[in-house]
Amino acid sequence: MKRTAPKGPKTKSVSFVGEIVRLDTGLRHHVLPVPDAVGSAWRKAKIRRLVGTLNGQPVKRALQSHADGGFFLLFGQVLLRDLGLKRGSRVQVVLGPDPEPEALEIPEEFALVLAQDEAARTRWESLTLGMQRSLAYYVSSAKQEPTRIKRALDLALKLRTRTLHSDRGKSA
Repeated sequence: MKRTAPKGPKTKSVSFVGEIVRLDTGLRHHVLPVPDAVGSAWRKAKIRRLVGTLNGQPVKRALQSHADGGFFLLFGQVLLRDLGLKRGSRVQVVLGPDPEPEALEIPEEFALVLAQDEAARTRWESLTLGMQRSLAYYVSSAKQEPTRIKRALDLALKLRTRTLHSDRGKSA
């Protein structure tokens, strides 16, 4: 399935100093607020996927926005730990548009399962890129190979039988 990047002007990379803060929603996610002028320019240019560095460490994230305004990047605790960051950390940020916003890294274990399961692969190809990205992350986030294999097999079964969490309440 070929995907095309959104049309619109490209914006340059920007640098700023930010601080990791925790969401007030009670979830264990942390965010890095993005200056409104920067987020607005990217939103206007239809740029959502970003690449850059936090304190020199490479990151790929999606630009998110609050319902009441404001822009941020979302981070889970595992990624923060891997980057050596925590709530209150000040970070030097360099961000720009992802030159390949439609690129998707599929874990090897899951790619092998999809290659052998036509029904799961067909369903996988019908999903949105965002859903594919979330499911691929679920598999790749496991630290040990046996866990990644188990998740890949379980996910293929759920794709094939239309029993993903997002399938609840929907008819096939």
